[in-house]
Amino acid sequence: MTAPIGLPVPTLRNMFISWINVININESASVLNISKWSQTYRLEQFLQDKEFLAENVRDYDNIGFVKIDPDYFPFDNFKGFDRYLKSIMGPGKKSYVILVANADYLITKYHDILGYINSYAINNINTSFIFFFEKNITLPEIFRTIDSYPVLLQNIITNPPYSSTDIDTFIKYKERSFGSNLPADLLKKIKHLCGNRLGLITQAIRYYSLTRDEKNIFDHDEINLKVKLIWEEFETSEKKLLEKIVKKEYDFTAEENDIISHFLKTRLLEKSKKNIYKITIPLLVRFMEKTLVKKAVITVNFDKKIVINDIVVDEFFSRRERKLIRRLLAEKNRTVKRELVGTILWGDEPYTDWALDQAIRRLRNKFFKLGLPKDIIATRKNSGFVFNV
Repeated sequence: MTAPIGLPVPTLRNMFISWINVININESASVLNISKWSQTYRLEQFLQDKEFLAENVRDYDNIGFVKIDPDYFPFDNFKGFDRYLKSIMGPGKKSYVILVANADYLITKYHDILGYINSYAINNINTSFIFFFEKNITLPEIFRTIDSYPVLLQNIITNPPYSSTDIDTFIKYKERSFGSNLPADLLKKIKHLCGNRLGLITQAIRYYSLTRDEKNIFDHDEINLKVKLIWEEFETSEKKLLEKIVKKEYDFTAEENDIISHFLKTRLLEKSKKNIYKITIPLLVRFMEKTLVKKAVITVNFDKKIVINDIVVDEFFSRRERKLIRRLLAEKNRTVKRELVGTILWGDEPYTDWALDQAIRRLRNKFFKLGLPKDIIATRKNSGFVFNV
């Protein structure tokens, strides 16, 4: 395994074996509770652990492993996907395993392609699809949109939460990576306040390593943005449940009890002996207490940084996107011509109408992830775009 590890090898292999069990029976699976940030590393580590795969995957030498990511598809229909899949699979293998990172995009943006994948899996029994989701697709509001795609539901695997030992190992790895040696009491605080969210732990250690600023380690722009993104991962029903827990309201519906079971399994929640539930990421609780009464509002602050409810979100956008957002805010509720948007994004470089529409689509997706409405950028046909603020 040559990819950066950061976690104990037995922990990773325990994770991998559940995927391999599905592959060995030529079936497909959806893996839940694995963040977009973690998927990048876990899939690479899985593919590079060739010795473990050779020992545990049946007929390993005759299987082709392919990783795809809908977030980077250069097409938006099943015909484009069909050509793409054929080009990356190639000849010479009896079976294929398709690892689908960021599978959430399939169910929010690419139902046409998801339908194709579903038919392909049915008609090609030697191909397994392993889908990786941030979201809990068993939630009723998601499940009813995907119950006609059995390829997603053939096997549901909930990625196990990291143990205390796993977190300790990861923290030591990050200290080495950043060339730091943090005080023991600060490491204890990081472990407590960040829970088992590796992205938060990484940001806290990175910030201290660069600044030696212990006072603001848990309250600076980058970590506040990461906490907000964690919050926006949740569906509305999950958010309402977490709000009830923060408010100490414990009259749960049957659907909420199902959500609680999932959160206990992923260790987002802990249950006391008195049947009281507690969120295991105190930074998330702090965020909820500070911001939930506010409607999400996007502005530019005095430093010309993009801000949502006092949280700086500049780093979530590319340089070109930031430039466009500032112009859209300056022209809010007025139509900005397509030609002007193209010039802002690409300058004198050539671009196509499709590329422009895709850039706006990606921007809408990012806004939605930050808690803003989907229609914040409205399209005026053959004219331009309006920023509804």
